[in-house]
Amino acid sequence: MENSFEEEMERFKKEREEQEKNYQEEMKKIEMQNEEAIKRIKKEREEEELRHEEEMKKIKIESDENLRKIENKRKEQESKQEEELQRIRNSFRINKELGNEIYKEKQQEFKDKKEKNEEELRRKRLEYQEEKLKYEEDMIRIQIQHEENLRRIQIQHEEDMRRIQMQHEEDMIRIQMQHEEDLRRFRLMISQNFNFNTLPNKEEIFKKLNKFIFNDDINGKDRKIDKINCCICLNEIKKNEVVVKLPCNHIHHWNCCKNWLKYKNNCPMCRFEIK
Repeated sequence: MENSFEEEMERFKKEREEQEKNYQEEMKKIEMQNEEAIKRIKKEREEEELRHEEEMKKIKIESDENLRKIENKRKEQESKQEEELQRIRNSFRINKELGNEIYKEKQQEFKDKKEKNEEELRRKRLEYQEEKLKYEEDMIRIQIQHEENLRRIQIQHEEDMRRIQMQHEEDMIRIQMQHEEDLRRFRLMISQNFNFNTLPNKEEIFKKLNKFIFNDDINGKDRKIDKINCCICLNEIKKNEVVVKLPCNHIHHWNCCKNWLKYKNNCPMCRFEIK
């Protein structure tokens, strides 16, 4: 068993030595390849630098040529600009001389026009003053005429008012007389149709009647009554008016009922006899 182990160790050492030898050979090959690659790269770099130097020389030559062309062109443009500037200066001087002459002519023309306008303005001022005086005279004449018309209208109005007032007074007198006549005829007709008789002891009856001041409490006693009308004058009985309540519980104005009872002894609403 020990022999086999030694053999195995021998074999392993040989394999290790062979691997190291192969590794050394491989490393030498890689180093040789690297050296060749470095030489090739150096050679390519040198060739690239030579090409670059040649291109730079060409570019420099072309740049110098372009600079010379640009400089020549700039000089030509400067000469042209100088000539143009000189031409403009000459033209400006000529135009300035012509402008001075034109300015003098325009100034003289402006003075003539100004004098003409001033003359026209003076003439228009005189015309305006004349028109103003004429307008003021017309306004005074119109004002006088207007005041005269107002006075005439006022006099006419006063006359019309007096005539209307007189007519109204006459109409009122005629209406009053007609009303009295109609009232007399009505009373006569009522006394003939209903046979009114004057009540005996009417003052004593008036004292016994229930007379009071009407207010809202009388409505509060009967919710069905919204308003109370006097059946004699047919007008609504309003608050704080003097009323009378007959034994039949009907309410009338005191003055209306008093005039009624002078000729009749019953209620004008239900014909209840007042004894």
